[in-house]
This record gives sequence, structure tokens and C-alpha cells, in this order.
Amino acid sequence: MRRSVSVALMASGLLLGSCSKTQDTAPESRLFGSAPVIENAQLILNSGVGTATCDLSPIIKGIMCSSGYQPSTFDFSNPPVVNVHYTEAEISVETIDPDTKPGEPNDILLVGASYQSSSSGGVKTESTLVVLDDGGGATGATSNQFTYQQKAQIDEGCNPDPNLCADPEGFACGTAIYTLNSNDKVLNDNVWTRGFALMAGSQDTLFTAPPRVTVDGSKQIFAGDCVARVKHQYPVLADVPVGTPVNFKIEVVDRAGNLTQWPQPLPTTFTKTVFDCSGDECACCLIFSNEPGAECKGRPGLTSPDHTSGLCIENFGP
Repeated sequence: MRRSVSVALMASGLLLGSCSKTQDTAPESRLFGSAPVIENAQLILNSGVGTATCDLSPIIKGIMCSSGYQPSTFDFSNPPVVNVHYTEAEISVETIDPDTKPGEPNDILLVGASYQSSSSGGVKTESTLVVLDDGGGATGATSNQFTYQQKAQIDEGCNPDPNLCADPEGFACGTAIYTLNSNDKVLNDNVWTRGFALMAGSQDTLFTAPPRVTVDGSKQIFAGDCVARVKHQYPVLADVPVGTPVNFKIEVVDRAGNLTQWPQPLPTTFTKTVFDCSGDECACCLIFSNEPGAECKGRPGLTSPDHTSGLCIENFGP
């Protein structure tokens, strides 16, 4: 199995060697000092399926600006909205290191959750999520935030001020960078947490577009971007067949290089990612269609005093 990111590699700067252990590992097999003790590890599935909702108004306004229209004159009372339904989960690991001294930094260096992220081409690839005890998900927390660059081939980083359309150079849509966090609620309580969204690859993503609209996989990946934008969770991609169990292997490394592994993997069910675009039908079509000239014809929406029939009807016909 190929490991794209492994716990051992991430901690390689401090390891003289590594060996996998459980909490009852014999002392003489450890490198230095005491190995970390994992008191509990669990995969928490939130009640029901996770939902992320993203208003696409800034994106369509950017498209309109670049096409010479002033979005401030259009009716956005029925905005285009994407709703993403996915498996929302949280890894929780209670772990301590006996060598940690009171008042000194925790002797635990790294907590990782490894899973099979791909089986494409018959090659199994393993990736690792870093699990944190940083309080990054607490209300008002600003530390330990990390960034996620959008994946879909839709410019999502749009300036929301429509008045900038008056200046053709002022209103721009580009690559969006979203801020993520661990979802951990309490700093340094020895409960290491990582919230994430388990997402299907584009071939296993079910997108309900407006009728007769074709969407390629490069735009279906928008589902993960939406989750990153509003949930601040990393969209974990599992490029394996839908219905395949996904198991998370929990490992803890201390600063001396001792590695402890939780005896049993944490399993979850891998299901389809489902999302739709609702609201203004013309706007949804213009954002997601690969052939707007043919597919957005006759779509209602995006009306203004100067465009009473709507942009799609006026531009492409009824």
C-alpha cells in the first residue's frame, strides 16, 4: 500500500526509528522513556447526514460583471443556492504520555488517523489526517487555522461588492482560499479531535442540476469546496467504490519516537455525496453548465428593469 502521508514520515525529523505498539507493549521494546497511552479512540458520526449550504450569488455576480452587466440592478430575492449532503464525522482520541511533566509542553508530538484514500488503478493509497488538541474549533478561536484552496474549476473567490462593477478592473473572481480548523473545542485537555467531511470522488457524486444541464466532474468537486467554505472542515476524499468500508487507523507518536497504535481501526460507511443547485434557475445553469448557450435557453430568473424576461431568455431565446 502506498502511503501519501504517514505518521512516521510526518514525525521523521524526531525519530531515530519507529515501531508500532499498542498500549500494552512491553517496556523493553520502546525506544526511550514511556510510550504514549491511548485511553480511548472513537469515530463520532453526527446525527443524520451533514449539510452545507452555500449562496452562489457572489459567483454569478462576478460572471455577470465580466459579461458587462451590473448585478446591483438584478433581482436576487431567489438566490442560487447549493445544498451538499455528506457523511459528517469527527475523530476523538483521548491520549496521554506518561513522560509529560507538569507545567511543561505535552510530550505527545503527533496524533494521526490514516485511511485508504484511493484504489485507482489497483494501487491502494493511504493518507493521514492530523488530529489536534488545539481548541481550534472553539468559538472565537483564531489560532491554528489552516487554509484550503478550492478544487472546482469555477472561480469562487469573488468580491461581494457589486458597486465595483462600475470599474471593469475592480470586480474580479479568482481562486478562493478557505479557512479550516480542527473542530477541537478545548485546548490541551488531552482529547485530540478532528472533524471532517467524507466526500466521494466526482464519479460517485450525485449532483441534481436544473433539468437538461450537463455538468462535468471538475465542477461537481464544488461540493467539497462548499463544505470547506461554511463548515471549515477538510473534505476528505475517498476515491474508492461507494459502499466500501473506510477504516481509520489511529497512531500516536511522542517526542522520543515511541509510536502507539489503537488496537482496532475505526470504521465508517462510505456513501454517495449528494448536492443540488436550487433557487434562480438561470443563475444555476450559467454557473454549472458546460454549454450555457444551448442548455440555459428559456431558463427563468435573473430579471431586472432592463431585462424583464431574464438574462437566459433574452440571451439564448425562450
